[in-house]
Amino acid sequence: MTDFPQAEQNYLNIVLPVKPGVPPEAVIAFIQQVQDAGTQAIYEVGLAHYFRVLAFDNFTKFGVLAVLDGTVEKYLTDFAFKTGQLFFDPLLTTAVDGELPATPVDANVQGFLDYMLARHHKSIVFFSALPDKSVQDIRFEME
Repeated sequence: MTDFPQAEQNYLNIVLPVKPGVPPEAVIAFIQQVQDAGTQAIYEVGLAHYFRVLAFDNFTKFGVLAVLDGTVEKYLTDFAFKTGQLFFDPLLTTAVDGELPATPVDANVQGFLDYMLARHHKSIVFFSALPDKSVQDIRFEME
């Protein structure tokens, strides 16, 4: 066993509105770009077990869903600092409708955190196949 801290797994369910008039094809292309950038960012942050971006409500909303180690606040803060300009700045300014937090997000972490937490939805049921294992534990055991 490693000396990594005991895993505390949580979920991230953020739903954001798409700007009006953006066609479904553009939403799909955008989601693919976010998924690709997000997958790379996950490795850099090192806290997520799972990450997915989905379209909802006839392509008028999209969700960023993840299972992660630690608190949602820590995850979002780390994400903002480590990958904000690559990931969240384009995400927010390209396709998200409504008032947005100031960018770059790594220079406005609290505003970004408040914005995302206001759009975070609680899970009714949460299941993990490895609830006592952190991402780092799993990576260590696979090496």
